[in-house]
Amino acid sequence: MIFVVLIFGIVFLTLSLKLNKPVPENYEKAEAAIIRIEEELSPVYDASDGIGADDYDHRVFVEYTYKGKTYSDKEYANYNSSMKEGDTVLVYINPDKPEEFISDPSGNFIFVIIGIVIILVGAGGIGYNIYKKKRG
Repeated sequence: MIFVVLIFGIVFLTLSLKLNKPVPENYEKAEAAIIRIEEELSPVYDASDGIGADDYDHRVFVEYTYKGKTYSDKEYANYNSSMKEGDTVLVYINPDKPEEFISDPSGNFIFVIIGIVIILVGAGGIGYNIYKKKRG
C-alpha cells in the first residue's frame, strides 16, 4: 500500500509540473472578465450517492481587450468555486497571436506542493517499514 502512495505521489507531481509550465517571457499580462460559467454533470458521476458539488465539471469563458481589439468567449483553463460572472482573472496573452492566451498558472503551484507531500508520506512509510523490520 505504501508503494501505491509513493507511485501516486510521483505521478501527481509529474502531472502538476507539466501543468505548471512557465509563461513565455514575451507574453503580456492582462485582466480578463469572466462572461460565462457553464456547469455540466461530470461523465464520471456516480448516481449511487446523490449529486454533490464535486459531481460537476465547470467551463469558464472570458473576454479581454488587447491593443484595442476585444477577444470574447475564450475558454479559461482554471476554475474555482469562488469564481462568478463579472469577476476578473489574470491571463497571459501571446502578442504574436492575441487570440491565444495562457490562464494564470500561479494557482497550480499548490498541486506541486501536494505531490511533494504525498511522495514524502510514501517514502516515510517505506522508511518506517524498513526500520521496523531491522529492529524486530
